[in-house]
Amino acid sequence: MSAISSIFTAVRPSIVALGSRFARANPDAAPIFPDILGTGFVVDSRGLIVTNRHVAQALLDLPRHPETGQSAAMAVLFDDVRQVEGQDVLGLSMLDIKHYMLLTEFTWTAEYYGDPLPDIALLQLNAQNLPALELVTEPGSWEVGAQITTLGYAMGREAMVIYNRINQVTPFLRSGIISSVFPFPMSKPHGFTIDSMSQGGQSGSPILRTDAPKVLGLLHAGFDGTNITLAVPSHIVAAAVAKMLELNQFHFDGVPTIQELRTRASGRRDFSWDKVQLWVQPGR
Repeated sequence: MSAISSIFTAVRPSIVALGSRFARANPDAAPIFPDILGTGFVVDSRGLIVTNRHVAQALLDLPRHPETGQSAAMAVLFDDVRQVEGQDVLGLSMLDIKHYMLLTEFTWTAEYYGDPLPDIALLQLNAQNLPALELVTEPGSWEVGAQITTLGYAMGREAMVIYNRINQVTPFLRSGIISSVFPFPMSKPHGFTIDSMSQGGQSGSPILRTDAPKVLGLLHAGFDGTNITLAVPSHIVAAAVAKMLELNQFHFDGVPTIQELRTRASGRRDFSWDKVQLWVQPGR
C-alpha cells in the first residue's frame, strides 16, 4: 500500500459529509442521494467536528420539518467495509447536529495578512467515541513545495450519481503541494494556498500531510477554474477550537457512543438511502 493510500485508510473514518435531509424528487421517483453542502472532520472524539463557517451557516439556514420543527441538517459518517454473505458492504451512520459554534471574532498580535475572519466553525454531533484527527501546531510545518493531500466531498452529491444512480459514496482523495504561504515563508503562516482544485462540497475538508494522518489546514475557498485553493493553517484552527471549548457550551452527558448507535441500528446498517429517513419535497 502506498503512503497516500495509507493516509486515506487512516483518515476516511474521521471525514463527515454535511448535508440536508430535504430531497427534491419527481412525483414518481425516489430521491437518488441527499444534498451534500460541505465536508467536516473529527477533531475531538467526543463528537466535535471542524468545518467552514460558511458551511455551518448554510446548515443553519436549511428549512425545518413543517410538522416537527426538526432541523434538516444532517451529518453522515461511513463505517468500515465488512463482508456480508460474501459481499462487501459499507455501513453508515446518519447523525443529528447538536450544537454549532461559528467563529465570530479574531485577533492577531501583529500585522495580519490572512483571512480577516478565518472561515472556521465547530459542530457537535449526536455521537461520541469518534476517531479524531490531530491538528499540526509545530512551527515550520508549512513549507512551500511540501506534498499534501485532501479528503472531502468534491462537487457534493453530483459526483455520487454520475450514472443517474448511486455509484460512489466515499470522499475524494486529491493531492498537490503547498504553493504559497502568507505573507511569506515563516514558522507559523497566516494562511496558505495549495495547488489542487477545490469544488463545491469540498469546503471544510482537511489538508493533510502525506507521511502521517495529521491535519495541516482547513480548506475554505478556491478560485474558479484554477488549481489555486485557499487554506486556514491548522495552528489557527487549533487555537480557535481551544477558544470555543473554553466557552463551555458543549454538553456531552447522555450522548451515545457511535458503537451504541450502530448496534441499535444493526438491522438497518448497510448502505442504502431507502433505509434512511429523507424528507421529500416535490420537484418543479
